[in-house]
Amino acid sequence: MSSNSATATAASISGVPGLVLAGAVGTVGGYMLFHRLSGECMVKLHHASETVAVGGNDDQEGVTLADLVKAECPALADPKEAYFYPTPYLQSGHLQTIYNTVMAKTINHINDVKYERELVSMSDGGTVGIDWTPSFESVPRDDRPIVVVLHGLTGGSHEYYVRAVAKKFISSPFNFRVVVANFRGCGQTKLTSARFYSGGYTDDIRYIIRLIHERFPTSQLFGIGFSLGSNVLVKYLGEESDQCLLSGAISVCNPFDFVKGAQNLGSPTFFNKYVYQPNLTGALKRLYFRNRDSVTGFESIIDEEEIKKAKTLPEYDNAVTTKLFGFDSCWDYYRDASSSQYIKRVRTPLLCVNALDDPISPAAAIPFDEIKDNPHVVLATTKYGGHLGWFTGTTSPMPWYPQPFAEFFHALARRCHRPQ
Repeated sequence: MSSNSATATAASISGVPGLVLAGAVGTVGGYMLFHRLSGECMVKLHHASETVAVGGNDDQEGVTLADLVKAECPALADPKEAYFYPTPYLQSGHLQTIYNTVMAKTINHINDVKYERELVSMSDGGTVGIDWTPSFESVPRDDRPIVVVLHGLTGGSHEYYVRAVAKKFISSPFNFRVVVANFRGCGQTKLTSARFYSGGYTDDIRYIIRLIHERFPTSQLFGIGFSLGSNVLVKYLGEESDQCLLSGAISVCNPFDFVKGAQNLGSPTFFNKYVYQPNLTGALKRLYFRNRDSVTGFESIIDEEEIKKAKTLPEYDNAVTTKLFGFDSCWDYYRDASSSQYIKRVRTPLLCVNALDDPISPAAAIPFDEIKDNPHVVLATTKYGGHLGWFTGTTSPMPWYPQPFAEFFHALARRCHRPQ
């Protein structure tokens, strides 16, 4: 097909729903052809007109961050490969999001990893459980690059999306070491202080990264965060600015602006009222009551009846988070925690990836202007994908994201100097 006829075909079918066309053609190939011709499944990159120079070592010259992505991350930038085709029956952002929860406890060849746990004590008596893979028994300590992973709300190293990227990172040809930081009380980490974690609390991850750097002084360190964990990571990057110990980072499904996110979830839609609010709030309530007997001190500042009555994230945060972290209201906490205000201070090569149909981290909260003003940041958006979804394929949907994330870190590891 010539380019002119392809353009004409795309124009003629651009208003036809993908599933209708796929059904008419009768093949998955027809479904993918529709999306390719219409261009709606292409990954879109957003960045400054001139991005920062990355690396350069004895063997290679430095390149700009945008050129690095375009040259060495085909899943994000190659015209033939940079597409995300949603599973035909999971085209809705809601369905992609819900399917991630369906896959939450699934272990298969995509995410089968074994962890070695270590408990790290914080200065205030809190505990963070960090899970290493591969184990040091199977792969002894060396100077290979290390990826620090931050999970989402009430999650942990057991999550499907965490295990999927960990498996990809530790596999050939990438061969990284991965360490998942389980926030206080999460991932079967016992709560040992009268303080949980929050979406804006960065002291724990700052300590963990410094600790890993001290233990592995010649290894490059990278960080990746998902959902709430990505907000913590980006806030940390901005706070550290040019003193950051990470050589690169990836932010996945970042809510960026907690105020806009809360307002989005507060809109009276069916999914917000009956799916997202009760499930997210319920998970936080279960986390609290599962850990409340581990330490003393909660009863003097928290009204548990208020927690039991909470039906929304703001109600829970007013009952718990504001009390534990000293905020006047949940809105004060949301404004303080939002990583969008820290984007401008990031000086670490950062890839942000968001789906525009994400029902939890809405597109309206993405700081497009701030990202385009910072030459250290590249944003990749997809039309579909939901929240922590991005499932592709038909009979056995698999996540799209492990490959582009591994390509990005692998490219940075090759280009950047190792710590001396």
